[in-house]
Amino acid sequence: MHAIWETPPLDVLAAMRSERESLVETLRSCSDDDWSRPTACAAWDVRGLVAHMVDTDLRVVSAVRDHHTAAWFTGPADELAAHLDAVNRRFVDAVPGWSGRVLTALLAASGTAVVATLASADPMQPTFGVSWAGVEPTAPRWFGTAREYTEHWVHGRQVRLALGVPPLDDAVHLAPVIDTFRWCLPPALDRLGGPRPASVRVEIHGAVEREWHLARSTDGWAFVGGEQGDADEIVHLDALEAVRTWTAPRARLATRPATALVAVAAARAIVV
Repeated sequence: MHAIWETPPLDVLAAMRSERESLVETLRSCSDDDWSRPTACAAWDVRGLVAHMVDTDLRVVSAVRDHHTAAWFTGPADELAAHLDAVNRRFVDAVPGWSGRVLTALLAASGTAVVATLASADPMQPTFGVSWAGVEPTAPRWFGTAREYTEHWVHGRQVRLALGVPPLDDAVHLAPVIDTFRWCLPPALDRLGGPRPASVRVEIHGAVEREWHLARSTDGWAFVGGEQGDADEIVHLDALEAVRTWTAPRARLATRPATALVAVAAARAIVV
């Protein structure tokens, strides 16, 4: 059983609610031209990215509340990225004729439904796995909820930056992202090649301060609690830089990383 099942649930609902309400208020002040501004998601302008967020919300509510899972992927892991690309394109390609006001109203409604649905769900109920964390085939609902929060926060940040609006990088909103994304580290360290350390300490600095100890066993890398003494390698990362690094669209390393620093920097908290 994955260690995530023995971890106390992370409560992201308050941050989820305020992040979504803030984004809707930002979108309500957009001009027509604002909706055509390019975003960090190269294929989508603001309109396309907001449409993708609406689509994701509706699929989450359909799956969690209504148990309708036809759009969710259950095939081989190496086909997941292509499947997601195809599903995402279908909805976004259908909305060019929708006004910004319509999309804002849809995002407000879908966001309210998502928060209400996830708030009423059993946090330990098995749900779809999270491949980038190695939590498969199922994950506890609380981790699925945390993953939904991080995706919306990342896309909301991209929309805000495209509009010239300060992103929600404060500790209240960033901490749940960091605490969710930390689970990308064990799979990243599992890919280490060459002489491998037996222990690693990762220190996060900046708006959010964290210190994690990980140790290697015959079952792979895992978080270990408490003070573990001196680690074989220590990795320092700024909180925002860690998020940007772990969510940047880029190819995986062609070879196994030789150091924990390279492995952590190459960790992925999204499917690409």
